[in-house]
Amino acid sequence: MRSISHFQNGNLIGAVDLLKRGMEKMRRYPARYMGMDSGVLVAKVEDARTTIEAIRTGARQAGPVAFPKIETPEGAG
Repeated sequence: MRSISHFQNGNLIGAVDLLKRGMEKMRRYPARYMGMDSGVLVAKVEDARTTIEAIRTGARQAGPVAFPKIETPEGAG
């Protein structure tokens, strides 16, 4: 995930932008899509984006960020 690379390299603006664009794309799909709970995924991406934005603006001290993990249902793909 490129947003993780941006975050690790200190490019917080790039990380926030990529997460935001990814959320916008995911919101086009129903909450359950191809066996995945895309609603939960979008919520986790928003949490990561909000955390990075808070670090970027100084509202929060730098530290680890919980990036979402895409989990596919067993037997998918």
